[in-house]
Amino acid sequence: MCGARRRGDEPSVSDRERYEGLLYRVLRRCSANLDLGVTLEEALNQTIEALGAERGSLFLLDPAERVIRRIGAQPGIGEDEFDRRVERVVAEGLAGWAIRHRQVALAADTQQDERWYHFPEDLAEAGSAIAVPLVHGGEVVGVMTLQHSQRGFFSADDAALAEAVAAQVAIAVTNARLHDAARRDRRVLLDLLAALPDPVLLIDLEGRVVRANERARLLLGTGIVGRPLRAAVDSPEVVEAFQAVVEQGAPQTVEVELGEGRCFDVALVPVVHLGVVLRLHDVTRLRRLDELKSQVVAAVSHDLRSPLAYVQGFAETLAEEEDLSDVARQCVEGILAGARRMYALIDDLLDLARIEEGSSRVEEACELASMVDAVVGDLARRMEAKEQSVEIDVPADLPSLQMGSLDLQRVLTNLIDNAVKYTQVKGHIRVTARRVGEGVRVSVADDGPGIPAEAQGRLFERFYRASSEGEGTGLGLSIVRALVERQGGRVGFESEVGKGSTFWFWLPWAAPGASVS
Repeated sequence: MCGARRRGDEPSVSDRERYEGLLYRVLRRCSANLDLGVTLEEALNQTIEALGAERGSLFLLDPAERVIRRIGAQPGIGEDEFDRRVERVVAEGLAGWAIRHRQVALAADTQQDERWYHFPEDLAEAGSAIAVPLVHGGEVVGVMTLQHSQRGFFSADDAALAEAVAAQVAIAVTNARLHDAARRDRRVLLDLLAALPDPVLLIDLEGRVVRANERARLLLGTGIVGRPLRAAVDSPEVVEAFQAVVEQGAPQTVEVELGEGRCFDVALVPVVHLGVVLRLHDVTRLRRLDELKSQVVAAVSHDLRSPLAYVQGFAETLAEEEDLSDVARQCVEGILAGARRMYALIDDLLDLARIEEGSSRVEEACELASMVDAVVGDLARRMEAKEQSVEIDVPADLPSLQMGSLDLQRVLTNLIDNAVKYTQVKGHIRVTARRVGEGVRVSVADDGPGIPAEAQGRLFERFYRASSEGEGTGLGLSIVRALVERQGGRVGFESEVGKGSTFWFWLPWAAPGASVS
């Protein structure tokens, strides 16, 4: 032991060897073991032995510098009393001074050192002590104390060695906490995956399945973990969407059929440092209900034509009477206006049903410039009534589009009619077309009031109208989207309140001499 050595003595060769051996053992233990309790206890015991201390303790602190764990105890003192003493010395004693000043504290004579807290009930106090903070990254994560009954027992070299040991222990504490946090996060992730009602896969950036919850294994097979995505999910669309997520870093959604005609809405979302999360939501029942609803709506709409024809016919007959009172004529005109609106709604519903069920009508692909001129001409009287101006910028040499003339007319009419309807008096409307990629993008812009943010996500829903002003069925934009997407195109819009809106669609070019359905 080094009990005969006094503070200020030069350490012997054997002392230096012992110190070096201690640092080596502590470093090896700290780097090899993430069990914090074992690491702390061994580091404390080896330091006590190497420095010849009679006792020692090690306290871990939370970010508020409160003791959350302690290693070591004083013989003959109960748990509650020891906890009270720990609280006192951290607040007012040598350990507290080391924590607050973030440096080692050496009390060569505790009777003379004002940093030492004296417990009146102690008959035999320590003569000398060392308190060294465990500091890592500027944060005090703990404090280690060493005591001996002999005054002047610990030297400055002992304090330096204790400080070196504490630095290694502080790193071990931080690593252990990071390890525990990572383990908790992993457990939370696995619990979340298990609790989700939908099949979920975690895919690395190489396209290999690394995690799958129980529902995914039931749907796709128990051996999907470790397999490539293309082997786990038999769908080229899903693989293409995954590649798009990896390349663009943006979420993707596709709808695919898997298994025995089951329809899934597949969402792929990139997650930093993890890969791509893939979720499969079974929408088979919703799609069947949607198909059934479309069939019912189409059947009912068709059957409504006959009684509506009676209503309109009788109303037109009454309108021809010359002796109708003003009130009666006003009522008849209201009936006729209502009948026209119902006819428009029925036509929209039947068109939408036709488009969604894939019914085809073969037409020649048409030229865009002449069609835009024709649609604007049809709406000219309404524009004049509102003193609106229109600008057309559609080059005549654009190629024909992959859409028949009747459908293209319907798309253009709906978009330009909406611009006229929702743009104020003396407003301005602009229709433009440009080549984009292997197709043409057509835009209809206005300087109207714009669309509120809360309404923008629902504009293409059936029967939805962003404004109660004017007349309409709320099906126009749904029809536009259905017609455009049926031909492999895309639709979209940009709008800002007070600055107007721009609705656009993109269609591929038609092959020369081709007919479209």
